[in-house]
Amino acid sequence: MISQILKAWDNFNNSSEQSILFVVETNGKFVLKNLINYPNPVLDETKITAEHNRPDEQLVITISIFDMSGRIIKIIRTSEYSTGYQLPPVIWNGNSDGGKRVTRGIYPFKVSVRTESGEIAVGSGRMIIL
Repeated sequence: MISQILKAWDNFNNSSEQSILFVVETNGKFVLKNLINYPNPVLDETKITAEHNRPDEQLVITISIFDMSGRIIKIIRTSEYSTGYQLPPVIWNGNSDGGKRVTRGIYPFKVSVRTESGEIAVGSGRMIIL
């Protein structure tokens, strides 16, 4: 970890200081962080995204959405080129694989991301459908 002090001034020459902590991963393991879907609660559609540590790579994203009984109701697969450290948002319209709108409730989901070299990172979350 590296800690630095940042000092900045506004247009009236008022200054402020803040300490910034940098955490550098040294093991190189492929990870997903800050997995979110927005908006949550979901009315019409939601966008699922996460931070990762494999910029400038082709990523295969698989999102599995479950009902509260653990049954898979929707699988979304996409391949995206990541130009930064954020997954491109994957949109879900609230419909099951059968094409019907899911009922109101809580839906757990799992995101699995695979790189071209075969590395896999997994994250999970929950969303509320209204």
